[in-house]
Amino acid sequence: MDQQLLDYLLKEGPAPEADVLAGFLEEEVSAELEESTLMRVQLARNEEALQLADPVPANRSVWRWTASGGALLAMAAVLFITVFPSPEADTVGNLEGMIAKGEANTAPVVKLKLAAIRDGQASRHRTDTTYATGDELSFRVQSNAEGLAYLLHLSGGSIEVLLETPVLPGENDLALADGQHARWVFDQNDSDSLFAVLSSQEALAPEDLLSGLEDALGERPVDPQSLCLAAQSLGCQCDAIEVMVLK
Repeated sequence: MDQQLLDYLLKEGPAPEADVLAGFLEEEVSAELEESTLMRVQLARNEEALQLADPVPANRSVWRWTASGGALLAMAAVLFITVFPSPEADTVGNLEGMIAKGEANTAPVVKLKLAAIRDGQASRHRTDTTYATGDELSFRVQSNAEGLAYLLHLSGGSIEVLLETPVLPGENDLALADGQHARWVFDQNDSDSLFAVLSSQEALAPEDLLSGLEDALGERPVDPQSLCLAAQSLGCQCDAIEVMVLK
């Protein structure tokens, strides 16, 4: 497709000559179709343009909440992680009691994306990837609306809120308060675990979010499905990814 025409269709450039547009103006296109088409093309473009920042030094970066809340972050101590269980299908438990609140329909629909960084080289996370000490993860959230996102880490039955940040429609690279990309650096204490992003239209206190998730999950083994069902019962949208760590 002609680049000038593509820029025009994406509303990023002036209109091309009339004869270039002639073949696209024979039928009236609904506003809904136009909007959805432009969004798909823009997301595809963003995906191709994915650029990761230079890796930070290979020391463990973990986040905690500051007294002021919001998106302000501080570096915290190393987490001591135990093996995260991989439940069999028949041990997930009864999830029928988890009913999503109505607010979940207004929370942004989010998708979590991970990039693996090894020896300074970035690549997409794969479900069959096994990470080792010194490997890193970088986080990106795709959202369909403006709102707030919460990055969570789960391991050994414990849940942590690593980061709270506003998100806009489209792609959002998760970053620290100083502007550096948020990174998880694996060390010798890491074992298989799970990262998740939850979204909300309203700010959630970390302690309320954690207690709500723990109450909804109960004794149920935690996997992406059960976690996101628990999040939806709190009025949030959710996406979660399991990662494997070499021991």
